[in-house]
Amino acid sequence: MASQSEVGHPKNLANIDKVIDLITQFGVPYNPTNPQITLSGINTLKTNCTTVANSLTTIFVTYKNDTNVRQVIFKPVDKLVTSVSDHAKTLSVPQQTLDDIASLVKKIHGDISGKLTKADAGKMIDPNQNPVPIEDPNSSDTVSTSQQSYDSILSNFYKLIQLILTVPGYAPNEASIQTATLQTLYTNLSAANLAAITATNAYNLARNQRNLIFYAPNTGLCDIMKKVKSYTRQVYGSQSSEYHQMTAIKFVKFTIKKKTKKKVN
Repeated sequence: MASQSEVGHPKNLANIDKVIDLITQFGVPYNPTNPQITLSGINTLKTNCTTVANSLTTIFVTYKNDTNVRQVIFKPVDKLVTSVSDHAKTLSVPQQTLDDIASLVKKIHGDISGKLTKADAGKMIDPNQNPVPIEDPNSSDTVSTSQQSYDSILSNFYKLIQLILTVPGYAPNEASIQTATLQTLYTNLSAANLAAITATNAYNLARNQRNLIFYAPNTGLCDIMKKVKSYTRQVYGSQSSEYHQMTAIKFVKFTIKKKTKKKVN
């Protein structure tokens, strides 16, 4: 059974060379009026597709690195805030203050354990593999639940720091939960989150560009190859070896799945 990568985007790109080689062998009889399907036009298409595909691969590496860094730096927060709460409980502070701390800690625990996904940790499918169907890059649902969770963790972690700064006697001996350490961590978390957001946006834009040049109606690689096959049939006939050779070169067009909003009863 063929793997996804064998029948995915790289296979579509590689098959352009087969079309170019076949048209070159056809010689003079292959002489379409549509510049899209001339030998020159297809060579230009190959160059553009290659450039976009290579750019996406490079951007994907950055995306994986930055989102993985974010996942690693956020990982200790879960236990850290528990330690902050436990230390506060050893102090003579009002119960309401302890309840407020516990509430923030609970929110942070909930975002970490319930919503963070592998996709936002750089674990999603490689762009050169075959995600069928492709997600709609123009969907209004551009902020993932996981991204919202990272933002929520940051917000609640900041609130927790501000709260313990007002707690009399909060001066633990453990460096990891001292206010200065927590403030530095918050700064680092914010920087890692911003880098991951930037990388994710760049990846989505690059994937969008790949989808357009490969799969856009009429102007995309797959639709242009359909025109090439139609012209080959026109010139050589449906029973010709030329047409059979051309149609044997497969291009898989992935459809773009539009996200639909759930109905609210």
